[in-house]
Amino acid sequence: VYLVRNGASGAVTLTTGAGEAAAVASGDVTVVACDGVNVFPLGVGGKGLKAYVEGVAWSYNAGALPAQAGNAGKFVRTDGETAAWAGLEAADVAGLEGLLAEVRAFAVAAAVAL
Repeated sequence: VYLVRNGASGAVTLTTGAGEAAAVASGDVTVVACDGVNVFPLGVGGKGLKAYVEGVAWSYNAGALPAQAGNAGKFVRTDGETAAWAGLEAADVAGLEGLLAEVRAFAVAAAVAL
């Protein structure tokens, strides 16, 4: 099992020369496994992370990725079927103050224990 990061300018094909091969897109990070003959991609749905995000997660959203104009400061919000970019709402962070208080208390306790 290998963790592969393709820093090349083009796709890289991983192969033993005998069986199935796995292609890793430029800029992608993925996990592959090799049984000595075949190389299998173990990413999400058989895709590396970059390929999954580009080809699956955003395909229904017309490629509206965060770097596009008009999405600054927005987050992905979904109703379980459709994802869209939206601003942060108070309900999105409900209970966050309580969590932060717990984290602070734990940090103080850990510092005192050390």
